Amino acid sequence: MLLTIVAFNATNAIVAWPAGALSDRIGRRGLIAGAWLVYAACYAGFAVVTTAIWVVPLWIAYGTYYALSEGVGKAMVADLAPTELRATAFGILNAVQGVMILPASVIAGILWSAIAPPAPFWFGAGCAAAAVVLLLALVRTRGTPRRRNRTTCDFRPNPSERGPSRGAQQRSLTCDGATCKSAGA
Repeated sequence: MLLTIVAFNATNAIVAWPAGALSDRIGRRGLIAGAWLVYAACYAGFAVVTTAIWVVPLWIAYGTYYALSEGVGKAMVADLAPTELRATAFGILNAVQGVMILPASVIAGILWSAIAPPAPFWFGAGCAAAAVVLLLALVRTRGTPRRRNRTTCDFRPNPSERGPSRGAQQRSLTCDGATCKSAGA
């Protein structure tokens, strides 16, 4: 049992940072879909394994799923929510997750008792696969995220001016990597 906990946490710790960095470069939707597919595979694996030798590899894969989905999923919430509603969006996310734990556990218990111990794992794998389809069909993101930096630039009211000018002002600009605009504009 201890080995499974160590395997899960070590994998999560090793994969989470690179997963977050990758999502900053390529976007979040594909990584989350991939994470949920790993989850589906893990749960299908838990449903079919009959020997203990598979427990640690499955927990390593589960740690990979967790590392790919936890931080990247929260970053996607931040991307999708309007700036003024981000805290509300995170509150709703956590409330829904918290509320859904009870029915998920009840369903798992009923499936385990009424059908067979592998049944809740098959159900979880099926739900994850369905979630991937829904994510890809319904959620549209704004493409690959671009870095939004606040920087202080030499702003010239007249773009034809070259070199230092008396009209130059220091302003805070929001830059997305390609264009800059005055903050608040």
